[in-house]
Amino acid sequence: MLRRARRPFEAALHGSNEIAFTIISLTLSLIAVLIPLLFMGDVVGRLFHEFAVTLATTIVLSAVVSLTLVPMMCALIMRHRPEKHAQSLRSGGRAWVRLGHK
Repeated sequence: MLRRARRPFEAALHGSNEIAFTIISLTLSLIAVLIPLLFMGDVVGRLFHEFAVTLATTIVLSAVVSLTLVPMMCALIMRHRPEKHAQSLRSGGRAWVRLGHK
């Protein structure tokens, strides 16, 4: 299905909207895995508590970066050059056929 060409900023926003649900659900799933570590008792529980809090913090920060900073950096880096895009599609298609996929 052909889609209309978008400017880099619009494409970055559209892409981040498409993956937002997946990133949020993965983040919540990973944090849910860490919940038992937060409630462990004894000395081992105290050690794992710090580990779980640190890991949960980095997971949340990673989600925030992947939903905000990465799409905007891509919008700055991308340049809309249809001729380059068509050339890369042709060469990629030839490589795909050479690998035996038709």
